[in-house]
Amino acid sequence: MHHKNPWGIQLLFLVIIITQLSISESFGREINLNLTEEEILWIEEHPVVRLGPDPYFPPIESFDEYGSYIGMAADYIEVIENIIPIQFEIVKLPNWEKVLEQFRSRKIDMLGAAAENDSRSEYMLFTQPFIQYQTVIVVKKGDTNKLTLDDLEGKKVGVASGYITHDYLKLHYPGYDLYPVDSIQKGIELVSFGEVDVFVGFITTIIYAIEEGGYSNLSLAGKTDLNSPLAFGVRRDWPELQSILNKALAVITDEQKKSIHDNWVHIESERLISNRKFQIYALFIITGIVLVISFILIWNQSLKKKVLMKTSELQNELKQREAAEKSLKISENKYRSLVDNFPGIVYRSQLDKEMTLIYISNYIFNISGLTPSDFIERNIDVFKSIIHPDDRISVEETIDNSLFLKEPFEIIYRINHSDGSIRWVQERGQPIYSNTGELVFIDGFILDITDLRSVEEQLIQTQKMETVGTLAGGIAHDFNNILGGITSTVSLMEYTIEKKQTIEPEKLQEYIAILKQSGIRATGVVKNLLYLSRKHEMSLSTVNLNNVIKDVIKVCQYSFDKSIRLEPHYTAAPANVFADSLQLEQVILNLCVNAEHAMTIMKKDQQKWGGTLSIEIEFIENIQDFVLNIPDDQHMQFWCIKVKDEGIGISPDEKNEIFNPFYTTKEHGFGVGLGLSMSYNIIKSLKGYIELKSTPWEGTVFSVFLPFKDESKKREIQSDHSILRKGIGRVLIVEDERILGIAAEEMLQTCGYEVTLVINGIEALEYLKNHAEETDLVFLDMLMPEMSGKEIMMILKETYPDLKVLLTSGYRQDSRVLEVIDLGVKEFLQKPYTLKSLSEAVDRVINQA
Repeated sequence: MHHKNPWGIQLLFLVIIITQLSISESFGREINLNLTEEEILWIEEHPVVRLGPDPYFPPIESFDEYGSYIGMAADYIEVIENIIPIQFEIVKLPNWEKVLEQFRSRKIDMLGAAAENDSRSEYMLFTQPFIQYQTVIVVKKGDTNKLTLDDLEGKKVGVASGYITHDYLKLHYPGYDLYPVDSIQKGIELVSFGEVDVFVGFITTIIYAIEEGGYSNLSLAGKTDLNSPLAFGVRRDWPELQSILNKALAVITDEQKKSIHDNWVHIESERLISNRKFQIYALFIITGIVLVISFILIWNQSLKKKVLMKTSELQNELKQREAAEKSLKISENKYRSLVDNFPGIVYRSQLDKEMTLIYISNYIFNISGLTPSDFIERNIDVFKSIIHPDDRISVEETIDNSLFLKEPFEIIYRINHSDGSIRWVQERGQPIYSNTGELVFIDGFILDITDLRSVEEQLIQTQKMETVGTLAGGIAHDFNNILGGITSTVSLMEYTIEKKQTIEPEKLQEYIAILKQSGIRATGVVKNLLYLSRKHEMSLSTVNLNNVIKDVIKVCQYSFDKSIRLEPHYTAAPANVFADSLQLEQVILNLCVNAEHAMTIMKKDQQKWGGTLSIEIEFIENIQDFVLNIPDDQHMQFWCIKVKDEGIGISPDEKNEIFNPFYTTKEHGFGVGLGLSMSYNIIKSLKGYIELKSTPWEGTVFSVFLPFKDESKKREIQSDHSILRKGIGRVLIVEDERILGIAAEEMLQTCGYEVTLVINGIEALEYLKNHAEETDLVFLDMLMPEMSGKEIMMILKETYPDLKVLLTSGYRQDSRVLEVIDLGVKEFLQKPYTLKSLSEAVDRVINQA
């Protein structure tokens, strides 16, 4: 029910009366629209109507060089605005097909000039026609045959895409070779250049296009039976506007209509008058001066030569254009072949709001099992959905940081293949800027490094086991000490019991404390041993170096020779880097093991074992002061971990070989030379550096430099790229996991939506029985007890076909998920999702046409 405002209706009625009095005065006669109360109320509720003109339909309607709406339809609209109190908001769109698309989705309300047919009548109402024109066939001069629509079989027929002529020929002549173009002007150009045989369109617009383009090699080959009266097109749910416009059109006089017509369709009487004067003058001259005739004949001959020359130039230009297009096509095919044969993915992403992928090469199928069409012209979230959930945040942070710093990026992460396997990939990308400095694209490539990663993980595991073997002696010694404490305490207790002596409570408490402490120490040794030997999948995240050093120190305390003094130095504030914490611990432990060996087993027999092993963390402002061969543009801040020992040192010759695989200066049984090589590669992959300084028989310092992780900059970047998309509407959440459901409910409420949460499909269907019309979106979980997401979706599709559904699940490539998507789900959101990704997905689905 509409809420009627009696004062508003009376005021509007008064405005209409005053408007009609004013119009009556300007028209010179009394104007009475006879608007009904319902029509007056409708105008009150719809003071602005969005009108979408055809941008390339002169002289009926178009836009001038300043973007103003012009043409016969525009003049009619101007007259109607003076008759009824409605403002027409002109919406400029790129072409007629886009206009129809926006009209069907009701993003515009009215069309300036539309011809009626059966398909359009399904979604459009038409006013009384105000323009009547014949449809004709245009050919190149030289074709003297008169043509009808039945004679066009076997010819290449140009038509304006989406026009009534296009629809008519598709319906009644389905076998014809139709060539749709964006505008009538383009179609005329194609006929002139011989790229199509004929063009079918409105006579007025065709004549206008020929005159504007100066085409002298075209002629009309015939008229058709397709008469196309043009009228205003109105939304089908607005019959009131149709009636109001008809009443306004009815009061426009024939004189006004003729004036509008003559303003745009020139009879060119002036030219005819001019021609008559010329004929009289020519007759007068001919009778008096014969030489003038000769001169005219010579001039005509000269003009003919010029026309032939101009025609020849145009033909040469056409040949050059065809040659250029052919060359361009060959070049395009060559580079496309190179890209398609490249053993990796090549992509380009547009920096619009959705970060739309506008190109991705065929190799995406090898890595993901999906085709390029699954990604091209789609939101970047589609690609994010195949990234391993544990890696998504690090990928987003890396790209955001690259855009913020305006520099290239490189990252290694995992992709979920549709067959369930996981692929390791290495991506390198770079922001692309326009001449004005505006960020427009991200270009990049992605390599499949799964096999390389597998070999690296095997080498790392081998080196881990080498470290375990190296530390085994120290661990065994410490474990024997622990067992010694246990066995000696137990033997004392056994002896006391055998002698039938009483163990005092204090003494018993002491024995229990020794056993308990020994058990705790043994647990720590076993835990560290398992920690060292276990396999691990790399996962990059923000890592505090203080925690890394603490974990390494725990291992060293249990396994190093007791002559080694450990001196860790920590920072007061977090020392954050972007790395894999376990790999980083492996690097530092390798350096510590080497330091311990340099102070013990690698010393000569007469030298005393032991010394101080210090580990400290230091903030470095300028890396170039510490590391050689750094690029001049490398100004990043770094954290430095220094591992310093008092061992035998490294000679200058050994320094050059120290990071090579399988190079070692230790005796057989104390390592195979993989530790420093693997450490070097791990730090390099993190965009870091390792430097060493050493003096023989005095000691060595290994310095590990890792890029500083600026959390404040991260927040700044996130605030720039994480703007919430707020909206209005009602969302029904169907989620059986209570915690997830409550979180989603609070997220959407934060975004401005009204939210109802249910825990299963039965409750959802019960709710929709009474609230389907007011529900804008169903946010549906896939896997639930009692009734699955697929079962719910099938019922929704049958019972509420217009209801929009956003599906969520933990894995998109699940065959069950793909089946539900095929049932008509508007979009899929991968779990886990953030407030930003949820707000974007809901906004996209609710605002879809």
